[in-house]
Amino acid sequence: MKLNMIFLAGLLSLGMLAVSFAACEPKESVMTMSGALLCETAVVPNIYMNNPGNTHHEYIFYAVKGDGYVDETMTALLKRHYPDPANGVTADQASLFLDKMTEQLKFYITNSIEDTLPGISHKHAGVDYAIRMVELTGTVETKEGKRYLTVTSGRQFTDYGIYPPELMAPDVPVVPNTGKKDFNLQLDDQLSVLCKYIPAGSFFMGSPFYQAPRYQDEYPHKVTLTKSYYMTEVPITQAMWKAVMGSLPVPPPVEWQDSFVNRVATGDNKAVEFANWNDIHEFCRRLSERNNVTVRLPTAAEWEYAARASSSSPPLAAKYTPTAVGFNGKSADFTGDVRQGAPNPYGLYDMLSHGWHTVFDYKNDNTRHEETDPTGIEKPWEDNIFGSWMHQSKGGFHYTINQPNMHGANGEDGGLWEGGSTIFRVIIENADHINSTP
Repeated sequence: MKLNMIFLAGLLSLGMLAVSFAACEPKESVMTMSGALLCETAVVPNIYMNNPGNTHHEYIFYAVKGDGYVDETMTALLKRHYPDPANGVTADQASLFLDKMTEQLKFYITNSIEDTLPGISHKHAGVDYAIRMVELTGTVETKEGKRYLTVTSGRQFTDYGIYPPELMAPDVPVVPNTGKKDFNLQLDDQLSVLCKYIPAGSFFMGSPFYQAPRYQDEYPHKVTLTKSYYMTEVPITQAMWKAVMGSLPVPPPVEWQDSFVNRVATGDNKAVEFANWNDIHEFCRRLSERNNVTVRLPTAAEWEYAARASSSSPPLAAKYTPTAVGFNGKSADFTGDVRQGAPNPYGLYDMLSHGWHTVFDYKNDNTRHEETDPTGIEKPWEDNIFGSWMHQSKGGFHYTINQPNMHGANGEDGGLWEGGSTIFRVIIENADHINSTP
């Protein structure tokens, strides 16, 4: 009897698994769905750009919203695998959710989408695997566990409001920055800048494959920062720069960028723009000496961890677009005054606005693995576009795309590759060993 009961329970369990598996397959033969269109090269872990052996130049599509199967699956995934946003989203939780999205809402495109949709522009270039947000209609079939979509019609759009409310919920820190007072970084005898405590922790760096816009240097991967630090609560303003350096930077003579450089706005409360690499380091050296601490540019990981306030909740840039202050593709005033919007949960203003934040790391598109305290590649990119090596920049508006993102590059002369202007903020190392402001 006991063996029979066990056998029956096993059959029931297998039956439930079969029902569960069947529920995970599309019932509809024709579907309309919205999501992210991209090159598979952008999602394969060990395929780097400019790799002659790369055979993954196929179109894939991550469905976020759509008919029947898509909406039902998304609802189930959010219920089973996405945490309560009110408690923050850890790196492991964000990674698991992306894995489940890939298993159940990734589609391979079977036909030439450029012929079907002439308005769709998608690059399979060595340096650009950009994502496009699209609505597609087509026939769906499943083969050997993979889902295929033959597109019959569709459109490209820039409305990033397709994400469910859970993904658009406000960021909540996984690691709160309470318990440590702010630090006043003295600039001269009269002026100082407040710095916020950023605790050590882990997060899911980069952008999930279903987010747009995103580029090849935003591969999502877990990063652990083992040391706390302080970060200036605002980008370095023109008043702060002049207090330390005496006069404003001279923008680089980049011909194609003249239309941007000529529109630099002046004002003490505006972020300082187009500071070159050597001058930034001299700025940091002088502050380090005056305050008896180590002041420097943040690494890309330190900047993004602070911008996310230790949460791995996606999609970061889309959530901040409505409140971003600064260049939006139309304004003649690139930067505006700092503190025009609300701070993030760590008390940092203007992380995703005003311009592109210069960070320490050299430009690099190939980080697709877990990291601890990363500082970027040792050798810079060989593309010496500005007559100087390129570094990463974060949080600006990419050309005419009216949304801040993580993909940027600028030269050591202060010139910017993405359109717009370069700005920066600084951090203070080893915050746990510093006496903060009383």
